[in-house]
Amino acid sequence: METDQKTLLQFLDKRPPALIRVMAVNAGKGKKPVLKSLKAIQADSGLSLRLIQRLVFLKSWQGVKVGVASKFISGCGVDILHNHCPSGGKVMTTYYFFRNYIAKGLTHLTDRQRKRFYEIMEWSE
Repeated sequence: METDQKTLLQFLDKRPPALIRVMAVNAGKGKKPVLKSLKAIQADSGLSLRLIQRLVFLKSWQGVKVGVASKFISGCGVDILHNHCPSGGKVMTTYYFFRNYIAKGLTHLTDRQRKRFYEIMEWSE
């Protein structure tokens, strides 16, 4: 019997670590969005800096423990479960990110960061 249900890994891999990293944005009202630093992600997630440095280059969650993935996603300030932010705009949602960042060319990244992200994700500019 076949079902249309996705596994947790299939669901998470629609939002791989490299994408979650790029979604980690610090932005206030009227301020230009800036990519959140790895040290800020470390402070917010409780993960080691070395582990975070390894995660940001992955394009799949395969081999990453669920608890680590959860802490990383939370530390990046991303909500992967909701299209619209339930917490009053304090976390980044996938829908908001694609509408406001991907569609506008990832302008919150430097040219070097953007190029590296496209290489990891195997996207063309």
